[in-house]
Amino acid sequence: MAKILNKMVFLALALFSAHVFANNSQFVDTTQAQNYRGSVITVCGFAYQVVEKTQFSYVNFDREFPNHSFTLFITEKNNYPNLKQYEKRNICAKGRIGIYKGKAEITNPKNIVIVD
Repeated sequence: MAKILNKMVFLALALFSAHVFANNSQFVDTTQAQNYRGSVITVCGFAYQVVEKTQFSYVNFDREFPNHSFTLFITEKNNYPNLKQYEKRNICAKGRIGIYKGKAEITNPKNIVIVD
């Protein structure tokens, strides 16, 4: 029951943050993102882990790699100079959903917003 209530509160916060994203944006939970392959949508969830490498970075959702549910894959690091600010926070990100090794991901999201 508490998990359902937490998800409802989180999704309400995500919807409240909708003004940051384009009109008519569709919001989905990280566990549902794989159902939207090829679509541009806004995915909201708990950014559990941020991994920064020289050429790219990852934001893994809900659990640590390799048990994560969703990933933001970022190659344009100049657009996101402080990715660590998202770690252990509820965030939303907008972009085109792809699938990599069976997991949904957005590469170089258009927007990332903290919603907690």
